[in-house]
Amino acid sequence: MPFPGPWDVRESARRVRDLRLWLACAVLCAACAAAFLAPEGLASRALAAQPGQLVLEKPPLDIDWDQYSAPDPPPRRASSPPSGGPAGGGSAKTQLRPDRLFGTVEFKSRLKSMPKWERVLRDYSGRAGLDASFGSNRQREAKAWEALKEKNKNASVLEKARAVNVFFNQWPYRTDQQVYGVSDYWATPDEFIKNSGDCEDYAITKMYALMQLGVDPANMRVVALHDNIRNLDHAVLALYTDDAVYILDNVTRLVLTHDNFMHYRPYFSVNGVFKWTHVPPK
Repeated sequence: MPFPGPWDVRESARRVRDLRLWLACAVLCAACAAAFLAPEGLASRALAAQPGQLVLEKPPLDIDWDQYSAPDPPPRRASSPPSGGPAGGGSAKTQLRPDRLFGTVEFKSRLKSMPKWERVLRDYSGRAGLDASFGSNRQREAKAWEALKEKNKNASVLEKARAVNVFFNQWPYRTDQQVYGVSDYWATPDEFIKNSGDCEDYAITKMYALMQLGVDPANMRVVALHDNIRNLDHAVLALYTDDAVYILDNVTRLVLTHDNFMHYRPYFSVNGVFKWTHVPPK
């Protein structure tokens, strides 16, 4: 058998060297791929590509962070009929559901620094209902209100809400400038029934009307918001039930769930005890 010549030996050595280099590259590529596909590697790349987007910052709004609490737990049925005013009257056991109103994140604080709303609460504190609000010049409406109460005394919460929404939407819309000569005024039900009013005045009056019909005030909020379709500020009443959040709006006779109004962007919502500030989710 002939011995290989010098050229054959050099060619074999080159091939062995190339094979070793190829194997080393393959091992290195496999190690890089494993590190790249690891969960911690993916998270590191996400943070590097989108710095700061995973951090929920405090919004630049008037929030009492010392009073901040987590979203409310699911409701528990009251053991006795609700009573009292919107300042937390009714059953202390009934609490709002943790629905994200219009898809927003909520920050809850104690009610403070809202003189227009606090005036309504103060002036209407201890009132038994709307019956005396109609006065002598609203006799036809007073009779219709009595008929509504009688018809709905055993109705469901949603049936009461629909009846109240249709009833008070009959009042004509009037701006605060037309009625009071100022740009922003929150009217009591007495003032609204006498003079009519704008969007938050409808919401406030409907809230007190539903309270008189036995709806727990802890399950209602007046919501100040922006209408992204009409590009104007607006207000509605949000009603929390066991299964959904319903919206009473002066621009429609229908009472629909809040996910039908996703063009609404709430600024804040209030009842007699708390204020919720709303921000879009990150």
